[in-house]
Amino acid sequence: MKVFLAFSFFVIGLLSVLFSYFFLFLLLPLFFFFYYHKTPKKTVVIYLFFTLLGIALVLLYPKGNENASELAGMVVTRKENYYLLLTLQGKYYVYDKGESVPLFSLVKLTGYISHKGYSHYESSFSFPDYLKTQGVFYSFQAKTTMFIFQSPISTKGIQEYLFSFLNDESKIIVSSLLFGDSLYDLESISAFQEMGMVSALSLSGFHLSFLLGILRRTIGKNHEKGFSIFELALLSVFLFFSFFRYTIRRIFLLSLLRFLKERNILSLSYIDRVALTGFILLVIEPYSFLSASFYYSFPLLFFLAFFPLKREENIKGKISFFARLTLFFLPYRFFTTSYFSLLSPIFQFLLIPYSHLLFLSSILLFLCPPFGFILNYLILFFVKIVSFSAPNLIQINTGQPGVIFFVLYYSLLILFSTLKSYFFQKQSKYALLSLSLVIATCFIPDIFPHYEVTFLDVDQGDSTLIRNGYQNILIDTGGLSKVDLATESLIPYFAKKKISHLDAVLITHNDYDHVGALTSLQKHFKVDMVYYASNFLTFPDETYSFDDFKIKNLNTYFQNVRDENTKSGVFSFQVKETKFLVMGDAPKEVEYEILKDKKEIDCDILRVGHHGSSTSSSSSFVKACSPRLAIISCGYQNKYGHPDKEVISTLTSLSIPYRRTDLEGSITISC
Repeated sequence: MKVFLAFSFFVIGLLSVLFSYFFLFLLLPLFFFFYYHKTPKKTVVIYLFFTLLGIALVLLYPKGNENASELAGMVVTRKENYYLLLTLQGKYYVYDKGESVPLFSLVKLTGYISHKGYSHYESSFSFPDYLKTQGVFYSFQAKTTMFIFQSPISTKGIQEYLFSFLNDESKIIVSSLLFGDSLYDLESISAFQEMGMVSALSLSGFHLSFLLGILRRTIGKNHEKGFSIFELALLSVFLFFSFFRYTIRRIFLLSLLRFLKERNILSLSYIDRVALTGFILLVIEPYSFLSASFYYSFPLLFFLAFFPLKREENIKGKISFFARLTLFFLPYRFFTTSYFSLLSPIFQFLLIPYSHLLFLSSILLFLCPPFGFILNYLILFFVKIVSFSAPNLIQINTGQPGVIFFVLYYSLLILFSTLKSYFFQKQSKYALLSLSLVIATCFIPDIFPHYEVTFLDVDQGDSTLIRNGYQNILIDTGGLSKVDLATESLIPYFAKKKISHLDAVLITHNDYDHVGALTSLQKHFKVDMVYYASNFLTFPDETYSFDDFKIKNLNTYFQNVRDENTKSGVFSFQVKETKFLVMGDAPKEVEYEILKDKKEIDCDILRVGHHGSSTSSSSSFVKACSPRLAIISCGYQNKYGHPDKEVISTLTSLSIPYRRTDLEGSITISC
């Protein structure tokens, strides 16, 4: 337990710098525990040293040089389109689509720091956040690359050999199972995500544990010591195949520590071996604490160390084991998907053995690549089952739980497991009942009124969600040609907020970046009504009332022209005491007409016209609006150059603060 306690103090140090120094208050109960048990001061000082070590590691971690023009270092991560270069200054992201620089090569680069960002939209994968988990804060654009040492490590030739008889879909899945590559090029990836089956098709601990379990039973107990060496050798092969993937490094380190314990070189309990593994990984890469590879695996490993689950070979034992694992990961499921289906764990339980079969079958390709013909059909059958089952799951919206839910849930889970372990059966039932009630809170519909407006991040486009009491109204849907924003962005966001339907969708005009996701949204989500800006011209005073909520279209001009922007709706509305003006893509000509007619445009929040284009937001109009805040909705480093310098200058000269979705993501204004 000593290593585990040292690791706990170390983690508190990391948390305090990565999130908040308030985490240092976690030291108080630990110090009270030491005082109560009269722990020697020397021991307490040693543990406190580990907290300081955690703090120092993050504060002193080399984050790179933003003015670097030359780099020299080693390639420590190799992906299809880029590599990560470790230098004395820190790690850098280097774009390299041709995979011309192999893993562990020593290179010298000349070039410049690139401030290129990455396009994003609400609920999308954040590549900058991923790079942060790797300890990378700068991208480097290499003009020249000189090899100091060119590593021979490459899996290209091996993959070409293995994939000779596989179709495109099978190549993606086998590449994930054997090499840990991404599955996101898979057409049916959304079905696997809904079923919670993505990890089942990845190179992971439970596949390797299954393989090692089969081999251990085959070899027998008489060769246990020899098997430990074989296990390390086999894991070394998968380390190479996965380009030293974080998960496989963790498994390898745990196996190595167990091997040392068996040889009486290192005498540590299982929990201390897990703690030492985590400590080693975090010392090397402290920012990996933020990665799913760390926070998915280590909490479970510690939980299993304190409360071992007996894996009985009968079906009842397997169901019990799987049920408790499902219970442990339930909050993760709620947080990442905002949905839960009672049938999903059942399908997972039935399909995971099949995924083991696919993993073992993929390994057979090393011996016989033509086996790929059969493997194609095995994979096709698996994909068909998942693709058919996923849409038929009855999903219950859970919303995205907050910190309080996580604290309550895991506190009760630990309490229940502790009582169960010490045979307090009656008390454990009460703990389980309390845990069930906490879980049930996630399934209760949102019964509270909300008064807020969210300017959704839809990349280069517009979408504004109005929540007025129990009403949910969307102005524009956004639209991207390569992404279905309805299913990939809008609906997942609604799920997080427990929004079950939209009372209305209002469309400012027919440009694709404002209306492109509408058809899919209507197909996959409940939308009561759809109104276009032109419909408002038929309403009294160009105003439509949703019960007590009124919204008015101020643009009654130029309706017979072809230009969609000129016909764009300009919507004025008020939530509680906060006045909003959403300009759509209305140009200056419309602004001048509105000013000339002296329409009411005074507002608190102005969503500027046309994504901050110079064709909109004249100084006289913005001044007349006199907003306390301006919102600019645009895509990161978009090809149009939005927002224009002229618009930024106008806002600055009028002392109007502004916020941008390309820099912040979705922006919510509480009323």
